Amino acid sequence: NRRSEQVIGRVGKALADFENSEGVVVIDGVRWRARLAGEAAAKDQTLSIIDADGMTLICEPVGAAASAP
Repeated sequence: NRRSEQVIGRVGKALADFENSEGVVVIDGVRWRARLAGEAAAKDQTLSIIDADGMTLICEPVGAAASAP
């Protein structure tokens, strides 16, 4: 979906703690279904959007890619 692809590379905030690697991220006031690519995310944590699967955004905590070996 073009709309979800347009947010790749942006950052948002977790609306609540992610459960089973799934949750909701808010970008510019818009709620998106999201899935984590790795570690857990807590409410209000800043997440980087790294990919999209249909209308589901794939994200990781900001700084996670930089800390990977």
